[in-house]
Amino acid sequence: MYQSLYANQLITILDISNNKLSGEISPCLGMSQDQLLILDTMNNNLSGQIPASLGKQTGLSILNLRNNSLSGEIPSSLQHCVELIILDLGYNNFSGTIPEWIGQSLSVLMVLSLRSNAFFDLSHNNLSGTIPRSIGKFSSTASEKGIPEDYIRYLEDESDEGLMGSLYFVTRDYAKLLYLFESIDLSCNDLYGEIPDEIGDLQALQNLSFSMNHLTGHIPDQIGKMHALESLDVAMNSLSGTIPQSLATLNYLSHLNVSYNNLSGKIPSGYQLQTLDDPSIYIGNPYLCGPPTTQSCSSNETTHVVGKKSHGRFERLGLYISVIFCGVLLLSRSLRISYFSVIDRTYDRLYVAVALTLIRLRRRFGEV
Repeated sequence: MYQSLYANQLITILDISNNKLSGEISPCLGMSQDQLLILDTMNNNLSGQIPASLGKQTGLSILNLRNNSLSGEIPSSLQHCVELIILDLGYNNFSGTIPEWIGQSLSVLMVLSLRSNAFFDLSHNNLSGTIPRSIGKFSSTASEKGIPEDYIRYLEDESDEGLMGSLYFVTRDYAKLLYLFESIDLSCNDLYGEIPDEIGDLQALQNLSFSMNHLTGHIPDQIGKMHALESLDVAMNSLSGTIPQSLATLNYLSHLNVSYNNLSGKIPSGYQLQTLDDPSIYIGNPYLCGPPTTQSCSSNETTHVVGKKSHGRFERLGLYISVIFCGVLLLSRSLRISYFSVIDRTYDRLYVAVALTLIRLRRRFGEV
């Protein structure tokens, strides 16, 4: 079958999705003279690696390898497919790191796993390494663009001839929603390190999931800049520190899951967070306190610190007054004489008062 396909140099769309094909993707596919625009192998049982030769298909606009048994690393040769608009690698067994070049070379990439940069879906693989800081450079998520209308029209025209199959069906359904759905899903991998602060640059993002990885560090305060964010899931990692107060400013946030991390401190309140009152959102973080959990926040430490600071403030004030007063006494002879005269008179009065009191007490007890 492959040989007959390669003999036809007019092929621009190859859709073999939803079959029971097995084996590997032949390297000859990338070496053919065809100028493929669309390659769809979704929902088969293909194994092996993505052939590096596929990077020679520089005119490729759609590459859909979803739901197979592909493995290995994402080949660096794909960075030469600079015309890629849709790239779907979800539900395979890929390993290795997420390449930096995805955010650098694929400048027109708008759909990664069917939902644009808007849905960055490399979930359920074995990807490892850190989240690249270039993630903030994806053009579609950093702006509010969707698939161009003329490209959608092209897909619709081709699908009328039955060329697109299920890829068209999925793309058609989601292309019209790309202005609404902007998502990144890196869940269920082996990612480690910190969530980069640059994630806050994706201000059109609506759904973000890093759940079930090995991420450490804190939840970036910059997430508060992602004003379109509706869903944030960082559950089952090793994140620590406090939950940033900036999350309370996300007016559209309707789903939050930070469960099973090492977060601590008081849960922020106010604005949209007031509506997220399900305790399971925060379960598995024993050092979190405050509503909606049953763990109350102790004010002892805060009170102690405040009291200590206040006490120290009064001590310093008393010291300053004493120094000033003593300085004035040393500099003014007349004030010194007056001051000590007052002290002497006060002493004499106290002495007389105490002596008279003692005499009265002796007489009273003597009469008894």
